[in-house]
Amino acid sequence: MRIAVVGAGAIGAYWGAALHRGGAEVHLIARNEHLRA
Repeated sequence: MRIAVVGAGAIGAYWGAALHRGGAEVHLIARNEHLRA
């Protein structure tokens, strides 16, 4: 399953990691300061 998480902050990264551990292909979508981190 492919999933895009809009918002790569603390909550988006948490859910992205949880979905990835469950076997999903996860893409985080970020903007502004999160892109530089």
